[in-house]
Amino acid sequence: FQGDNSLNQGLHIGFRWNNKFTFAFYGNDLNVNDSYSDQSWHHWACVYDQNNNTRTIYRDGVKVEEDYPDVSYSGTGDLFVGKLLTGGYFNGELDEVRIWNTSRTSAQIQAQMNQELTGVQEGLTAYYNFNEGTPCGDNNSITELTDLTGFNNNGTLNGFSSSNGCTSNFVPYTPTAY
Repeated sequence: FQGDNSLNQGLHIGFRWNNKFTFAFYGNDLNVNDSYSDQSWHHWACVYDQNNNTRTIYRDGVKVEEDYPDVSYSGTGDLFVGKLLTGGYFNGELDEVRIWNTSRTSAQIQAQMNQELTGVQEGLTAYYNFNEGTPCGDNNSITELTDLTGFNNNGTLNGFSSSNGCTSNFVPYTPTAY
């Protein structure tokens, strides 16, 4: 979440209570038509092109929804990953978060969705791969998520369970081809 709870000023990306994925500008929302409740890994990408006023959602590199919002997104402020402004939390697992200052095409998304990036890709402004911890190890001293782009958009881990053992937030991950 980013911004505030005002029309077109609150960015919300994620799942709604009905398992429908949303790319929302608070009150100006793009929701997928299908519900997704499987437990498999998926690559979700949301692209907002302010130049042609297009908002697109991709699942595993395939476009699933697109619209042309009447008004542009105008929110600002800190970005919260895994938390809504009002306190709702994401109940799932994340492997990476990538933030670009350019609109990504379907081909670009497909070409890089199954690989870790170096952090120096053109247009990449924040990149978190969640590799700070030791899978199933003692991660209690980790309080920051490192931005790998060099722009120092490091994140603070709040309410993050980094306990020792395989119930840790840093768990083993085996990439899946889509």
